Amino acid sequence: MNQEIYRVCIGEFLKAQGQGAVNIDECLGNLKNLVDEWKQNPKQNVLVDMRKRPPSLGPGDIHKLVDVVARTGLGYFNRVALLYLRRPHFDEVKFLESIAKTHGMDIRGFESYEEALQWLTESEMLLRASGDRPN
Repeated sequence: MNQEIYRVCIGEFLKAQGQGAVNIDECLGNLKNLVDEWKQNPKQNVLVDMRKRPPSLGPGDIHKLVDVVARTGLGYFNRVALLYLRRPHFDEVKFLESIAKTHGMDIRGFESYEEALQWLTESEMLLRASGDRPN
């Protein structure tokens, strides 16, 4: 099966400054650049690897991240898997999932790489079976 998954490490857009604080505006700009790159070579699903500890985000920062992603269309016609470590990411990922769900986005967190890939490829197989896969 020719599965196309766009993989990105969280450190590519979410970076801490000297004291571990996050410059959320810079991170949002980095995220927009990655989404633009994804759009130029559209791959149905996205895997965000969060296993290397990113800086902690507050609820307001998580809302901003989801809003930026929502405006790009990512997560509406494809799936986004967040690969994370149970501690310390669990609460942040579950909060992000719930906000994304209220936006109608298909974003889910996984502790297992294999489960994340299975979920991403499952949606690909369903699209192919229904004939709705865009060319």
